[in-house]
Amino acid sequence: MRIKPEIRSALLTLLLLALALVALWVWIGIRVGIWTYPQYDRHLWLIETDPIAHEFWAGHIRAGDNVDALTNNWPPDQTMGHGRWAEAWWRPGDHGGISFIGVGAIAKDGVLVEAAAYSDDRLNNRVFFSTWTTNDQADFEKASAEYNETRFARFDAENAVLATNFPIFAALSCETITNGSDVQDVTNRWPPDLITQFQPWTVLTWFPKTSSATLLHVVAVRIVAKNGVVVHATTIHDNGENFDEIYFESPQDEKDFDSAYEKWEKGLVAGQRRPSVPR
Repeated sequence: MRIKPEIRSALLTLLLLALALVALWVWIGIRVGIWTYPQYDRHLWLIETDPIAHEFWAGHIRAGDNVDALTNNWPPDQTMGHGRWAEAWWRPGDHGGISFIGVGAIAKDGVLVEAAAYSDDRLNNRVFFSTWTTNDQADFEKASAEYNETRFARFDAENAVLATNFPIFAALSCETITNGSDVQDVTNRWPPDLITQFQPWTVLTWFPKTSSATLLHVVAVRIVAKNGVVVHATTIHDNGENFDEIYFESPQDEKDFDSAYEKWEKGLVAGQRRPSVPR
């Protein structure tokens, strides 16, 4: 059976289009490291949320670039220096907390030797460049281990000082207080500085009695109870970050509390609610 010329032409066009799309897909995969739509979606999100990621992906930042110039132009969320080595980390929407997605660079003697994107689900894992030797890596790992050992020793010492001056923090850290603890028992054992009540919720707040030069920079602890039972706890830090120590087990409870707290705050501003009661 002979195929009509117009059909043959249409099929040839479709074939060429398919080959062009495959060629584009292979080029993007090799050039950018994106092979699937989830990777592409993550890539777009990352470069929109953290613009420096685009600079790395586009090859505008290269091995041998000066690390100080890089961090001046693109201030990182975290930097670490140990001996000849320096690290810089950029995390989308993150300012000091723990992040499982981002971009990092390592420099030796002030120049970049490695840079990579990372994520816990490996969707956007990519090494942009890596010029260090095996000996360099061994030296970096040794310097990094020594740095972390010193840092964590200082962290433990300062944490101990904070726990001594702020017993409620120690109670949360040691999990003496957990989800389901009796709020009256908590109040009796660690008298709070403020008590806020709007049924069925009770909010207890503590403030450190003395300041301590601690890495944690905790300025307050807040515990939320529903119907007399602890359901949430958080430490509030001077950089504006809140870190949950006890999580709401029920998403609905979290929504209900946020809504009730917002209404309480509006009533307080309007003079329709009593403020928190100091102890």
